[in-house]
Amino acid sequence: MRKYSILCPFILLTLWLTACNGSPKFPALTVKALSSRDSLAYVLQYGDSLSRMDTVTLKGEDDATLKPDTNLYKQAYVLYPISDSVHYYSLVGGEWTLTQPKDKKPKEVKTLPYASLTDLAHKSTSTTLLSPKSKTCFVFATLSGAVPSRKERETLAKRYPKDSLSFVYLYLSPRDSLVRSFVKRDSLKGTFITDSLGSVSSLRKELGIERVAKTCLFVIDSTQRILHKQ
Repeated sequence: MRKYSILCPFILLTLWLTACNGSPKFPALTVKALSSRDSLAYVLQYGDSLSRMDTVTLKGEDDATLKPDTNLYKQAYVLYPISDSVHYYSLVGGEWTLTQPKDKKPKEVKTLPYASLTDLAHKSTSTTLLSPKSKTCFVFATLSGAVPSRKERETLAKRYPKDSLSFVYLYLSPRDSLVRSFVKRDSLKGTFITDSLGSVSSLRKELGIERVAKTCLFVIDSTQRILHKQ
């Protein structure tokens, strides 16, 4: 009994300190409207091996505030779909700081890594299944959904026999509605992959383009061999 009577004060003290501290306090990420037309923004938070997207509502000059778990996320991209602009934030000195993404050259890979993917219709697929016979162009869109223009895609397709090049578009957004708006905006045809399971983020990391701000594309054959990239 004496043993328990000695331990109890320590247990009670620990519980009291925990209650006083409450939940962890994370630094605030402030999102401001870029124009009077901005009514919402998408905030994509990045960690070493995971990502999360939140939607914030913007009302006039009022700021929106998020407090991402900085134990998990160290970078954040804020997409303004109406203004068609992206702001990049990094955790610096314990505070969210507006920065610019650091472009780095893709890794020197000769084949496209295998990856399980989910398309816009929630159908499971993979990089292998998406390139069974003909040449396939995997287009990694920017955070704002930008892809090569129609003219650029047509020029690329002319390098190969007629109708032999198919297109797969991979988006960082896990939101189906947002990806559909990109597809409709650009009048695209092909297969569309979302990042609902983090598979696009993982594939970008394997290719060394996880922090590349511009559009990247890889043309592969049925053996996953990379024929062209830019």
